[in-house]
Amino acid sequence: MFGSTILDVVLGLVFIYFMLSLIASQANDLIARMLKWRAKGLEAGVRKMLSDKELANLVWNHPLIAGTEFKAPENIPSGTFVVALIDAIAPPREAGAAPAVQAIQSQINHLPEGHVKKQLTLIVNSANGSMIQARAGIESWFNASMDRVSAEYKKRMQLLTLIVAFVISAILGADSVGLANALWREPVMRSAFAGSAQQSGIVTTAIPAALNTQDVVKQLSQYNLPIGWSNLPQDPIGWIAKLIGLILTTLAVSLGAPFWFDLLRTLSNLRNATAQTRTPAPAPAVAALPASLQPSNSEAGKPTTP
Repeated sequence: MFGSTILDVVLGLVFIYFMLSLIASQANDLIARMLKWRAKGLEAGVRKMLSDKELANLVWNHPLIAGTEFKAPENIPSGTFVVALIDAIAPPREAGAAPAVQAIQSQINHLPEGHVKKQLTLIVNSANGSMIQARAGIESWFNASMDRVSAEYKKRMQLLTLIVAFVISAILGADSVGLANALWREPVMRSAFAGSAQQSGIVTTAIPAALNTQDVVKQLSQYNLPIGWSNLPQDPIGWIAKLIGLILTTLAVSLGAPFWFDLLRTLSNLRNATAQTRTPAPAPAVAALPASLQPSNSEAGKPTTP
């Protein structure tokens, strides 16, 4: 019983963290789209990779890469980049004619001295006259540069996630210490959260994409959660506990919805398995006597003789 109570408390907290992480995730995506971080990071990465301003402009404004007036590209396939770069270095003399490796090498020699010229020269020389190998070398160079761009974008999003998680925790006043105490003291609330957690963690196999912020807030508002700032702490110890709880919630929400969703499913399955082991096994059925040993109808009512 004691172990199941702890499991239900943990399950309830994980469910709350999961729901709050959904809000944080949607806020992150909205902010990143408004600030155009992905598109700006991609352009900065391409320009840093090519280093030469004129060459970078030719590639970025290539018809296969250039976005619309209102939306810049957020992703460039490696094959598309190779075509755009080769067209920028050695434009085809005839429509549809692909330049040879020797023609590309000749045009590379006219590039300004710098990193991009050295890199392209190394790639072309390593191709041994094969256009396929030259394209593969450029793709590998591009993919390595985009890996660095992705790493920088992830670092920026991690910082944003931490800030958004703190704002959500502070606005809602959702401190983990108070939530854990409430779940421990209130069996009804604990059971309700455990049931909701199991429904979210077992019935679905992926994070619900249609669940928006309003749905999350509406679902959380169904429970009498000790969140908000209506009941302020009355002493320094209470404020310290509140602050620690807010920090814990911030760190938990910053881990992201996928992390809590996976943990939610694991704990839900564990709770189901624990409940099944506690359920007493049904009494074994008594096998019927063979027909040869059963009393006949005429003997059924006779008293037994000593």
